[in-house]
Amino acid sequence: MFKRLCMAEPIEVYASANDMLEGWYGFNRQASKKIVKAFEFDPDNYLYYRNRAITADERNANGDIFPHDEIKKAYTTFIGKGIFYNHNSDDPNNSMGIILDANFVEPAQKHAYVELLCAIDKQLAEQKYPGLLHRVESGLVSGTSMGTFAGAAQCCICGNYTTTLEGLCEHMNPDDMHYCKGKLINASTNEYGAEINYGLCFCEDSIVETPADDTARIFQVYAQNKDKIKEGHYDKEVINTLIQALNVMAKNMK
Repeated sequence: MFKRLCMAEPIEVYASANDMLEGWYGFNRQASKKIVKAFEFDPDNYLYYRNRAITADERNANGDIFPHDEIKKAYTTFIGKGIFYNHNSDDPNNSMGIILDANFVEPAQKHAYVELLCAIDKQLAEQKYPGLLHRVESGLVSGTSMGTFAGAAQCCICGNYTTTLEGLCEHMNPDDMHYCKGKLINASTNEYGAEINYGLCFCEDSIVETPADDTARIFQVYAQNKDKIKEGHYDKEVINTLIQALNVMAKNMK
C-alpha cells in the first residue's frame, strides 16, 4: 500500500489497511476537543472554505492518475481528516483544522471531482503558521493538495500492476535509471510517464503554494457572519455521526 501526496512521490508503504490506519487520526487532538463548535458555524473562531480537492482521470504534475470509479468509492474517507500546510502531516498534531464533509461532483461535460467543506481553527493556525489565514482570506494562497493511500498502482507505459515498492517497474521506480513518471516521454504525441492509482483512502488535505493538480483550489471562503455555507452541501446525519465519534475520541485523549 502506497501513501501519495500531490506534491511528492510515494513516501510510505503499508502491508495492509490495518497497518495504515493504526495510530493515524489525521486531525489535531486539541482541535478534536473543540470541533463541535465548528459545526455550529462560528466564524469568529473558525475559517470555513470550500475547495476542489481532486479531479478524476486527469494526470497531475507528479504523473499520478486517479480513476473516476476509485475516487467515487473512496471520497467519503476525506471526512474527519486533518487540514495541514504543505503536507506537514507526518504528525497529526500538526493539523490546524478538519474536513467537515466531502461531495462527489459529476458534471455532464467535464471530469468528476471532489469538493470539500473545511474548517480551520483560527487560533491554532495563527500559532502554527503566522499570517497564513490572511493570505487565504485575501486569495494570495488558494492552492490545495490532497494526500491519499493507494492499495495498488499501474504503469501507463508497460501496464505493470503492483501493490509493493519492490514490484514497481523501471518506469515508475525512482531508483531506476529509466524512471520517467511525470516526465515527457514522447514530444510528438505529448505523452508523459504516468501511474494509475487504485484502492484509495484519503488521509488529509493541505493548503499549498503550488499544487500538483492545477484544479485543486479554494473557491469560496466563509469568513464573516453574513456568509452562509451552501445549503444542502453536507449530510447532517454523517456530520452528527462524526461529532459523536470525535466526542468519544476527545474523552479518550484527556
